[in-house]
Amino acid sequence: LREAFAGACAERRCRVFLVLGEPGIGKSRLAHELAVELEPNATVVFGRCVAYGKGATFLPLGEIVRSVREHRPLGEVLAGDEHADLIGARLAQLTGEDEAPASGGETFWAVRRFFEALAATRPLVLVFEDLHWGEPTLLDLIDYLGDRSTAPILLLGLARPELLEQRP
Repeated sequence: LREAFAGACAERRCRVFLVLGEPGIGKSRLAHELAVELEPNATVVFGRCVAYGKGATFLPLGEIVRSVREHRPLGEVLAGDEHADLIGARLAQLTGEDEAPASGGETFWAVRRFFEALAATRPLVLVFEDLHWGEPTLLDLIDYLGDRSTAPILLLGLARPELLEQRP
């Protein structure tokens, strides 16, 4: 994980890293220990996937946005981005503050721009817990970030092995 983080920083791109294991084996503990180690030099945020429920698709992203907002106003994170208002509107939909529908492409783009803006000042570590419960759209977004993001981001997924059955 340290090497993946260092590689993301050196290459200034998103690296997706998946930790698989049975329940209770220590995946979350590993991620929290990594967070403690990296927090002096990186922004570390967590989002948890749930098995079902309203808004489950983007629930972990909503958690991440709310967590960031507790420490920094979104306007400050997005300062200087010509599309800050549009990005903010899409993020408001993820947190449930705005019920207006958005296209998947706009949401993916806005999330990527937000994470890149956040990583512009400090490398970013995104931790998605229980990713085996992640909806296909969320998994598509993770693939999109891994392929398209041009910022120092380590995207860490924690999941049970059955994720590979659903999404090899």
